[in-house]
Amino acid sequence: MEHQKPKTSLLSNILILVFFIGLSVGTGWLHLATQSQEWRVSARFDAPKVAELGNFYSLKSTYRQVQNDGNALPNNEQEITTAVFDEFKQRLTALDDRLEFLINNTIVQQTAAVNHQPTALFARQLVEKLQFDSATGTLSFQLVNPDHAASVLSDFIQKSSLKARENLNNDLIQQWKLLFQQVKQSADANLGEQWQAKLTLMRSVQPLDNQLVPYHLVQKPIAATKPALPDNLTLVLALCAGFGALLGLVVIALQRK
Repeated sequence: MEHQKPKTSLLSNILILVFFIGLSVGTGWLHLATQSQEWRVSARFDAPKVAELGNFYSLKSTYRQVQNDGNALPNNEQEITTAVFDEFKQRLTALDDRLEFLINNTIVQQTAAVNHQPTALFARQLVEKLQFDSATGTLSFQLVNPDHAASVLSDFIQKSSLKARENLNNDLIQQWKLLFQQVKQSADANLGEQWQAKLTLMRSVQPLDNQLVPYHLVQKPIAATKPALPDNLTLVLALCAGFGALLGLVVIALQRK
């Protein structure tokens, strides 16, 4: 029977470790479960179609064609839609843009007041929950109230879209003015028929219609079917497991004395 004591002791030690690790992890999980659950709402985007750009596409195409000595560019459509989508993605990911939006959002302000927190502080806590994944084209946001989360996300999409449109239109207007001035001066100076042809081409376009949509909506904002797991779930459970193991080792050491 004496030869079985080491095996019995080893089994006892393992059970002690398993017990304290399980107890600590369970306590950590219970703590997280009692916190307010948040719901994640997400939307997915792709580069816009030509029809979604309004006459921005024709103006940008004309500008690029004139720049290229009147020759059409082979990848014109893809390059323009990609550049437009890139501007939209910059607005979705810019920290200052996200923070400014959250601070001025009515729902965020009301939620901050309910939580007895300054709006700016609460917005800084939320900004990391308003995220765009460029790999999947998915924008997501989470709040305790799924309807509020969906409303905030929709408002952010609209604001980012308008800001991207404004930036793209302003850039094109400035580029167009500079190029038109150069072309007109060259045409007036009779530097060649090609300059008169370029001037005629630039004068044939219509003004910007301000209808540009800088994205193609693949999936409208929808809420998840269950609450989102806490962002720090893995860390908390790992720390609890480590603490439980340490506590179990202490108990084992005390038993040996």
